[in-house]
Amino acid sequence: MLIATGLALLILLFFILALVLMTPRIRRGQRVTLRPLRAYTAAHQAIARTAEQGRTTHLSTGPGALAGDTPRTAETLAGLEVMHQMARRAAATGTPLLATTGSGLAFPMAENVVRAGYAEVGRLDEVPLVGGASTAAQAVTLEGRAQGVRMLTHHDPMAYAAAAGALAENEGVSNGVLVGGWSAEYLLVNEAQARAGVHAVAGSADPQGLATQLLTADQTLIGEEIYTAGAYLDARPAHQASLIAQDTVRVLLILLIVVGALLATAGINLAPLLGVSR
Repeated sequence: MLIATGLALLILLFFILALVLMTPRIRRGQRVTLRPLRAYTAAHQAIARTAEQGRTTHLSTGPGALAGDTPRTAETLAGLEVMHQMARRAAATGTPLLATTGSGLAFPMAENVVRAGYAEVGRLDEVPLVGGASTAAQAVTLEGRAQGVRMLTHHDPMAYAAAAGALAENEGVSNGVLVGGWSAEYLLVNEAQARAGVHAVAGSADPQGLATQLLTADQTLIGEEIYTAGAYLDARPAHQASLIAQDTVRVLLILLIVVGALLATAGINLAPLLGVSR
């Protein structure tokens, strides 16, 4: 048992060491090559495509709530990070955006991340916050399409999906980036998006949500990929170093598993050595 615990601590220390060593090197300009994720590439393209079309991009954190006793909290926070990065790009290109949440707690955070995205490119006075100082001027685009940050429902996933689907059909949405606390209710909003011809990028860590997204969305972020927006959309050195360290640890774990399987096949029992009882 002590050997197994020591091995786990050794792997953790290796990860921390790799993170500490890689971060300053990336900050000094070392080129980093991350494994390609087509969903993030599609998210980049969505903003450019919407800017050309003069229509709206729908950003969604899903119906997940922000509370300590709900399993979707981490996914919703990941969705807020994606929303922030996409809002910054929308602000830089002048692309109309519609950001929605399905939780009263997530709603003010969505407003904050959208505001921060506009502030980072020096266009804070143009942030489309419904209920803000210039609501009348910013609640709709020049083409009459709605934009802004909205809370569609509170703790009602099916109602949120229905409302998000109605927005896709009725508010001139041409692209959607829906990453966060999604489950099986995603199928409902995607049906509406398909009818409206909306190009959708989706992501979730929920197995039921992923099952529907993989079958219906144009591109999907699978599981842990939703937590990598800082590295792929903002190229933050600490986030990129963390991904490299994680991938390195994964390779080491895979090698350990392969070696263990070969030893077991050869009839060498490592269980007593590792303190594991059968």
